Amino acid sequence: MTQEEYINLYEKYQEGKLTDEEIRDFLAYKDEFELVDYPWDNQKMGSKENIQADIFNQISSQINQKPKSKNVIWLAAASILLAVFSLLFYFQLKDTDTSKNKIVENKLNQGEIRPGKNTAVLKLSDGSEIALSKTKDGFIKYDGNASINKKANLLSYKGNENRGETVYNVIYTPKGGQYQVELEDGTKVWLNAASSIRFPTVFNDDKRVVELSGEAYFEVAKDKSKPFKVLVKDASAANKMDVEVLGTHFNIQAYHNEDFKTTLVEGAVKVSNPLQKSFILSPGEQSSLSAKSENLTVSKANIKEALAWKNGLFIFNKEHITTIMSKIARWYDVEVVYEGNMDKKEFVGTISREENLSEVLKTLELTGTIKFKVEGRKVIVK
Repeated sequence: MTQEEYINLYEKYQEGKLTDEEIRDFLAYKDEFELVDYPWDNQKMGSKENIQADIFNQISSQINQKPKSKNVIWLAAASILLAVFSLLFYFQLKDTDTSKNKIVENKLNQGEIRPGKNTAVLKLSDGSEIALSKTKDGFIKYDGNASINKKANLLSYKGNENRGETVYNVIYTPKGGQYQVELEDGTKVWLNAASSIRFPTVFNDDKRVVELSGEAYFEVAKDKSKPFKVLVKDASAANKMDVEVLGTHFNIQAYHNEDFKTTLVEGAVKVSNPLQKSFILSPGEQSSLSAKSENLTVSKANIKEALAWKNGLFIFNKEHITTIMSKIARWYDVEVVYEGNMDKKEFVGTISREENLSEVLKTLELTGTIKFKVEGRKVIVK
């Protein structure tokens, strides 16, 4: 069986579409059982034969049921599934006796780079700024006749009866940061790393309008009398895309030099840009505004992939290494440099965003098609 045939079987397995004959082929293909760049060590890893049997028992038991654990890492590339299971077992051994079963140090470990955290800056209408990660829970202040409160990692606004003039606040997250805000109307917004949202402290007009740069997930409070609109900005602060809704759940990804994507989870949205007519999305659809041509198109969405960041995951679905590293660079606040040809460097897998950077890079290295070197906060991709 070729690698391509194995990958096709694995993808059908994920979808629950394997025939009985294909299941036998899938289980039989177990010739390659070595970890890439990691020789088998019986003392540290236990009996290879026993582990191999245990892994295949696990795979067999899951063929006819959906995998339940979000922590299992799946890499579909010529027996990498097996390698990952053995690596997970290898990590479990580490916890039982760290002195005796210490994992072989990888050259990437030149000081751990931790994952991002809940941190953001609030810019008030007078231009002053507040570092939210350093602010105690409770009432912060009034701004534009709205009280601003903080609880854990949520900033919330509440207007009073005297609406007053309209003033604007901005919340922005740095690289390696994320945050949540509840607007005055009850709309909830989750901000991903390197993102910002500008909004009125109270919605006085007949429309609720906010401005977004970067990525955010919205749960819009329903109010038919006041449609909700997101103006998506580019690096020059020019308006590139509008997303208008009445009440719905959706994700907008709008980073500089990348395609702008709007993914609809629930409800309906109208997406438009200055150069084209608008599209109305249905749940499960995604619009994409090309960074190169600025053409706006609509396709079926992968909801799990689009919302992975909000759920604490990286999900790669035949994703190119440059796109993967853009996500990693934002979440871990690192610089990425490429050396060599990056053509056909695509990956499939799910990794927790709670892992240290070194673990994420090790997992990608298991494919045997990519190498990394870390120098301070610079990641060199080879």
